Amino acid sequence: MCLASRDVQAMFGLIGDAEMFCVQSFVFDGSDYLGAAHEAGAMFMRFGYPSRTGGLGVVTVTHGPALTNTLTGLVEGVRGWVPMLLVAGDTATGSRANLQGIPQRDVVLPTGAGFEQARTPESALADLGVAIRRAIVERRPVVFNIPSDDTWQDIEYLDVPLDLPASQRIHPDPTSIRRAVDLITAARKTVMLAGHGPISARTSLLRLAERIGAPRTTSLKAKDLFRGDPFDLGIAGGLAGPVAREVIDSADLIISFGARLNAYTTRQAGAP
Repeated sequence: MCLASRDVQAMFGLIGDAEMFCVQSFVFDGSDYLGAAHEAGAMFMRFGYPSRTGGLGVVTVTHGPALTNTLTGLVEGVRGWVPMLLVAGDTATGSRANLQGIPQRDVVLPTGAGFEQARTPESALADLGVAIRRAIVERRPVVFNIPSDDTWQDIEYLDVPLDLPASQRIHPDPTSIRRAVDLITAARKTVMLAGHGPISARTSLLRLAERIGAPRTTSLKAKDLFRGDPFDLGIAGGLAGPVAREVIDSADLIISFGARLNAYTTRQAGAP
């Protein structure tokens, strides 16, 4: 109910003994659970979810090796500034001999992800609220760690306010806009590069590209964003095809939207 009240409509993961009751509760509230064959797969299934919905992505895994299987996804989420909640079941607090028992905080923190512990069954909802708020505000994955014996407890539902800061619109500097217009006007061969950030703005990007006569290309994460468009060059950078390479190399201006001009998008050439 707590996740559903935060407009979380889908959860990805792989069920194990330490978090199966969390998944059961989520599904019984009418939300969707999408199972994966491997925890790493669940993490990357989650990466595609907010790109299309804008919602907070949630993954759930059990303890020990299941959590270690998520580490690559956690690192990717940290480096990509991706808000994400990973609900990790943990070994029961009274267990000393469980083969899956590991110090889960010590495993998570080196990835750069946040970590929030469910301290008691009674504080679990408040602790979960803190984890959700941190994931949204800090724009990185946060692991909510809950011992398996806590998931068996019946507690009274409490709506915990997140107290999120109000959203603010970013207004570009007028001087920078005029400078960009001057560059576009003076350029003879302009190429548009889009990353995964502006995926929801595909129509606006195409309208601008058509207005200035710019072929379009994407980073690897935004692959197929312009699929079907007659001037789609495909992926830029090291994975670019021969036509894309020829067009991009001959450009005198590249306009980038949500894509870094790093070695991966410029084939080790640096920013044009």
